[in-house]
Parts: sequence; C-alpha cells; structure tokens
Amino acid sequence: MDLPRLSSQRRELLAQATERYAAALVDSPAAEYLEARGIGVQVGESFKLGYVLDPIEGHERFRGRLSIPYLTPTGTVGMRFRYPRDELAEHESKYDSDAGGRTPLYNVRDLHRSEPWIAVCEGELDTVVMSGVVGVPAIGVPGVKHWLKNGSVWSRLLQDYESVFIVMDPDDAGRKIIREISRQVENPVVIDLPADVNDTVQDKGAEYVLEQLGLD
Repeated sequence: MDLPRLSSQRRELLAQATERYAAALVDSPAAEYLEARGIGVQVGESFKLGYVLDPIEGHERFRGRLSIPYLTPTGTVGMRFRYPRDELAEHESKYDSDAGGRTPLYNVRDLHRSEPWIAVCEGELDTVVMSGVVGVPAIGVPGVKHWLKNGSVWSRLLQDYESVFIVMDPDDAGRKIIREISRQVENPVVIDLPADVNDTVQDKGAEYVLEQLGLD
C-alpha cells in the first residue's frame, strides 16, 4: 500500500489520542449518538471509539466530535472524526481527519479472526455494526476513491476466504465499489440490503442481516 510509514512520534500521539478520547466516551454526546444508532457504548468501547473533550495538540478543531481510531495489532495508525449528529449545517462536513492522517482499511484486526468469511463494508460505523453488533468479521473501505487507489493491494488480504461478503450502501458510489471489489477478489458474494448496514440493523435487526449473508 502506498501509505507513508508512521514515525514513532506520530504513533505515540495517536496512542495518546486514542486512550484520552476513549476515556471521555461515557456520558458524552458521542455516546448518546452511538446509542441512538443502536451501537451502544459497550460496542463503541471495544473499537475504542471516543469523544474529543480535551484534544491533543493539533486536534483542537475536532473538539466535540466522535473519534474513530484505525486500530491494528501494533497500535493506532490513523484516526477520523465525525460529528455526533446527523443534521449538519451547510458549512459542516460529516467526517474529517487531520492533515497528517492516513486512510488505510478500517478494522484490520478482524483479518486475524478464524472465520472463513469476511464482510467488506462502506465506512467505519457500518463496519462497527457488522462486526460488533451482527457479529460477522468485517473490514471497512473509507470510500470509492481509496479502493480505486489501493484495491489491487487490499484485495490480496482477502484471497484466502471462502466468502467475501460485499455490503455497500445502495447508491451509485456503493455499486461502483461493488464492481471493483468483485473484479479483484476470488470469492465475492454481493449482499443487497435495503439500506446501509446500520440502518438495516436498526430497522430489521441483526438476524435479518445474518439471513441475507446465509449465516443464520
């Protein structure tokens, strides 16, 4: 992957930010947002989701946002931030990251699970829901342009699975990612949900998603 190597200083800053923001999650607006989305604080804590109450140096503009660390077995390698609400002002962007950030795959820890299948979802919170709520190993693609840039490398991580469930948003961008991933992995299984993973689980339940994956 054409991602720059993290310096030891940046790794330390990301580790500090991850722990500080995760410690501020309980009773925060971010926790309320996760509960409203059917994720819950316990699941959020397992992914070290957090709340930027006391930002580290350089993160001041992310104050009041949900923090989403990109965790690996060796530590945090990136972090994105989301407003803990769905209604935004015209000038606000739902997601953001700092200038020195990387955009790798999200939740690569699930690549180390033992199941012979894995889901590829669009975005971090859908990945959290698929892995932490539905219980299916999942990694997240942070957007179409990132798969187009790195998919030829990322797809190598998926070659040994019996099934690669491709679960994208039902829109043009999602369909574009589906085509690219299906072309590059050996055992693609396209899952057509009525909405994104989070909304589908809220509306129909986790068992419905398991049924669509053939894992019920």
